[in-house]
Amino acid sequence: MGRGADAAWWLVDEDGVVLAGPFPSQLDAAVAGLTADGWFAEPGYGSCRPDGTLSRQFSPEDRTWLAHLSAQLDLLADDWDPLISDATRSPAWSARSPPRSPRPACRCTTAAAARRAGRWAGCA
Repeated sequence: MGRGADAAWWLVDEDGVVLAGPFPSQLDAAVAGLTADGWFAEPGYGSCRPDGTLSRQFSPEDRTWLAHLSAQLDLLADDWDPLISDATRSPAWSARSPPRSPRPACRCTTAAAARRAGRWAGCA
């Protein structure tokens, strides 16, 4: 396994220990996890530490999505500012371990703010 390698997709267990990789894509890591016989494994993006654990980072796809989301949120009128956390506007999570995927958290925060503002009547 490429210990100390640059950021890539890895197959990790629930404790963040790298089981296999690096993989060229998230899909390749996920497919490798499907062959796991009954043990928990999931794709994770980041760098493999010398101790065999994953130092999680945002993937290039997540960074692109966060930049797009930030640009869209910046288009909202100023009266939305109190309703949307600054954490959803910028990749401020980089100072600490990022969540498994920023997308669900951002979607929930944005949807909740829109619902509170009475401008969206989507799912409850």
